[in-house]
Amino acid sequence: MITQSGISIRPGNAADAEGIAQVHVETWRDTYRGILPARVLSAQTYARRLALWRQTLSRDAERLVLVAESGRQIVGFATSGRNRSPGVPFTAEMYTLYVLEDWQSEGIGHALFRQSCALLAKDGHRNLLTWVLTENPSVGFYEWLGGIPVAERDERFGLAILRQRGYGWWL
Repeated sequence: MITQSGISIRPGNAADAEGIAQVHVETWRDTYRGILPARVLSAQTYARRLALWRQTLSRDAERLVLVAESGRQIVGFATSGRNRSPGVPFTAEMYTLYVLEDWQSEGIGHALFRQSCALLAKDGHRNLLTWVLTENPSVGFYEWLGGIPVAERDERFGLAILRQRGYGWWL
């Protein structure tokens, strides 16, 4: 799939671990600065994320990973799979959706979301849940996508406890 900005969306693979880790660390630092404790953000190192993504991409066959790339540079990614929140009656969950700050507002996040939904629906899922920190500046993006607030919960990040809102969609 190609977006209007010339970005291709494709399944992620083991060779993408470095690019995904880079995007993961940069987007966390850009998005959550001033929201998450500095200690939590500084613990999100490239080396840790690279190890996590190498393991995920080589061993987690149930997790759907999509990458958005421009040329050979990964500029965004999304992951999804089975819902991990047993108290919320949705079958699928979008675990992550991150786009580098310089590439936002180009339709990339929307394209990653749409493609993830299509693949999840093809696998038999009828609905999708994602958790977003209520202070996340991207909350409006999920509402723009048509997400309906379906649940709230608290999550611990280091010593901080932050509120999350679950948004739901029907596929």
